[in-house]
Amino acid sequence: MSFRTKLLSHKPQITEITLMGENYYLKSLSVGELNRQIFEQRQALIVLAQKANIELPEHDSEQFDEALEKFAQQYQLPRAMASRLCDEKGELLFDPENIDDLNQITELDSQLIADFNQAVAALNPKKLASEESSN
Repeated sequence: MSFRTKLLSHKPQITEITLMGENYYLKSLSVGELNRQIFEQRQALIVLAQKANIELPEHDSEQFDEALEKFAQQYQLPRAMASRLCDEKGELLFDPENIDDLNQITELDSQLIADFNQAVAALNPKKLASEESSN
């Protein structure tokens, strides 16, 4: 197996997690999904705001970024859940770019986000202090 083939075999993992005592699945982000989250988030948020009928100031206005950030904050947790919760085959249960899906997630019991955050944290353990800093 070539190094390229070996590297390309590493697809996002699907991990079983427990939310409010029931089993669900969590999908790791692919490189492409992570890239979209980092570099295309602003445009995605503008589109979501438009779908939610939110009036944003003019793009060149100083208030635009502030208004967009305020809008983004109200959907930050639902978007995080929507971008990772999936079925056992890795198909997302919700569309993180669909305002109706996000609004449905906002109506769920808050224990779900607590359990979700705990599951994500367990999959990404904190790095240990280096030997130099721990002495």
